[in-house]
Amino acid sequence: MDFKEVLIFYIPLVVSLAVHEWAHAWSAHKLGDDTAAEQGRLTLNPIVHLDLVGTVLLPLSLLMSGSGPFLGWAKPVPVNPHRFRRGVSIFAGMLLTSIAGPLSNLVLAFLCSLGIVLAKRYTGASEMVIKGLGFALSLNVLLMIFNLLPVPPLDGHRLLPPRVQEALQPYSMLLFIGLLALIWTSGDFFRVPVQAVVAAIQFLTG
Repeated sequence: MDFKEVLIFYIPLVVSLAVHEWAHAWSAHKLGDDTAAEQGRLTLNPIVHLDLVGTVLLPLSLLMSGSGPFLGWAKPVPVNPHRFRRGVSIFAGMLLTSIAGPLSNLVLAFLCSLGIVLAKRYTGASEMVIKGLGFALSLNVLLMIFNLLPVPPLDGHRLLPPRVQEALQPYSMLLFIGLLALIWTSGDFFRVPVQAVVAAIQFLTG
């Protein structure tokens, strides 16, 4: 894979992860918690959200080697649920803040699909641009599905009842490592759900 191809795959990942974390920070801010804003995380600047392993080392090594599913993560946005405004419960506030991330990836996926349609119909964009948008579409669907899995510390575990969340918390790192191992050893783990959601989005965007 040459340098240009690496950029086509890597830049959408960095941008998508930055938007994902910004969405968490924005949601928490709207609910009254300014912790992320005070730490400079209420921004779309990708550099602020970079995680050395999840955003740099792992994705680039996967790209260079061509092995395993292309995944990554950014530095988690800090959220203090005790700073949510009055009337917002901790469970509801954390749920809304968590789901904002995957929803932002869904929005990006729709925008990428619309971009492909417009590029093909009206701009005569190059094959590389179409390829990049197509990859970004699939990537954002993958990030959405991955983050909605009910495994801590992923966003989806906030969908679980509070007691279950509390019971799983001590094992969050073990569960996450186990999930990564499962994904790594079964390369088609996300293939069917990603293809189904991508097809639905493409249908809706014409």
